[in-house]
Amino acid sequence: MADGGSLRRVYRLIRKSDAAQMVIIFCVLIVGFHGAMYFVSFALNTEKPLLVVISGSMQPTLNVDDIIVVRGFDPNEIKVGDIIVYHKPIRYEELNVHRVIEVYRNDGKIFFTTKGDANSGSIPWEIRFPADLVVGKVIEKLPYPISPYLGIFLREMQKPDRILLVAALVIIYLGLDLYNSRRVRGEKEGGEQLAI
Repeated sequence: MADGGSLRRVYRLIRKSDAAQMVIIFCVLIVGFHGAMYFVSFALNTEKPLLVVISGSMQPTLNVDDIIVVRGFDPNEIKVGDIIVYHKPIRYEELNVHRVIEVYRNDGKIFFTTKGDANSGSIPWEIRFPADLVVGKVIEKLPYPISPYLGIFLREMQKPDRILLVAALVIIYLGLDLYNSRRVRGEKEGGEQLAI
C-alpha cells in the first residue's frame, strides 16, 4: 500500500511535468470517449452508434469520411428507401452502408436487398440477405465542417497500429520530459555545490 510520502511525490511529479499532465488528460479523454460511446450505444440501441463512411458508393448522399449516426431498429420498421448499416454476408466483421431497395418476407423471416446510391446495381451478396445482419438504420449525418476531419481521425484511430503509435509517442514524450527535468535538477544541484 502506498504511503502519504509516495502519493505526495507522485502529485508533485504530475504538477511539475507537462508530459504527465498530458498523459492524464489523454487517459481521461479516452475513458470519457469510451464512456460516452457506451452511453450512446445504449441510448441508440446498437453496438455501432457512430460510423465513418469509407467508400464512395453512397455519394452524393454520404461521402467518404462522413460520420453517420446509426440507431437500432426492429427489422419490421425498415422500409424501402431507408439507409441501413449491416454486416457483410461474405465477411461478417466488415460493415456496409447502403439504401434498401427491396424488403422481402418469407416464412416469417425478413430479407433485404440494398444498393449504393452511386452503384449501377446491387452486388450479388446484397440481394436478399437476412435481417439479423442489420446493425441499424442511419438516422443522421454529422454536419460538413465537423464530419470529414473528425471522420478521418476516428477512421485512423480504429486501426490498432495507430493506437499503439499514439501510445508509444505519449510514452516517449513522457520519458523525455522526465529525463530532461531530472537533468535540469541535477545541473541546478551541481551548480549550487560548485558555488559553495
